[in-house]
Amino acid sequence: MNERNPKLVASCRSLYEAKLFLKKCDDLGYHWKDGTKFSGNEYWHLYKECTCYNIFEGTFGDIESYIEKGYDIVDCKKFFKKIFLQQFAVDKLQKFEEVLVRKSRHSKWQYGIFEKCDPNNPKYPFMTLVPHHQTWAECIPFDGNENLFDFSV
Repeated sequence: MNERNPKLVASCRSLYEAKLFLKKCDDLGYHWKDGTKFSGNEYWHLYKECTCYNIFEGTFGDIESYIEKGYDIVDCKKFFKKIFLQQFAVDKLQKFEEVLVRKSRHSKWQYGIFEKCDPNNPKYPFMTLVPHHQTWAECIPFDGNENLFDFSV
């Protein structure tokens, strides 16, 4: 597995999920292998609830074939969060780096010192040294995002 093309595919259990997922992929610049947009051409009818999409290669197939090839299967609703964890957070954030963290997108940002990212904990994958060994749903670098932190508290 390399960073640009991880062995990771998205499983879409309904046509509705597939349409939403592939529209988001279009918006992010992904497309079918032949260069056409994903949306409007879902191919979901071929494998129905067993349909998986490999957005990195611009292909699709049934879940069993991807399992046999050693791919990680991720529910399409959690796919982009997993990609973020694998390709951004783990690679970009360093231990002892100053970060802003929060439990949900509705929470206020808090200052922290990054410790590690645990992709096996999808709800709260980020752990900080300060506050002491707490886990968080969201974590961004402090540098460049200071304006999000409320210093008046």
